[in-house]
Amino acid sequence: MIGERILSAAPALRPVAAIVRASHERWDGLGYPDRLGGDEIPLAARVVAVCDAFHAITTDRCYRPALSDGDAREELRREAGRQFDPAVVHAFLQELSVAGPEPAGPEAQDVDGRATRAAEVASRVCELLPEAVASG
Repeated sequence: MIGERILSAAPALRPVAAIVRASHERWDGLGYPDRLGGDEIPLAARVVAVCDAFHAITTDRCYRPALSDGDAREELRREAGRQFDPAVVHAFLQELSVAGPEPAGPEAQDVDGRATRAAEVASRVCELLPEAVASG
């Protein structure tokens, strides 16, 4: 993957390269590029996958309009145990409930604000996961 190769060129970013490489793996082992499954997938990549999917579902795409926050939550629930780590989905949805709904209107278009919110939610998701606590 090109992202992995770019990040691997900088020694300090090599751990991030492994996360990027694994971010398209699936919990059920049917992802790519290495067909990793379950706990073989680095925790950070599992968190990134859920956050990225939620963002993709809730933003307009050239091929479809954004779906609602509720529809995105349902899609994550449906894919928990198949595409996504069920514990990560559970923690992510729990944290979203605490954080409240995504802003609407002009605030929803504030890319920096959305990125900051996403980073905060992802950080708290990791704190909620037993594996994250156990591995430091």
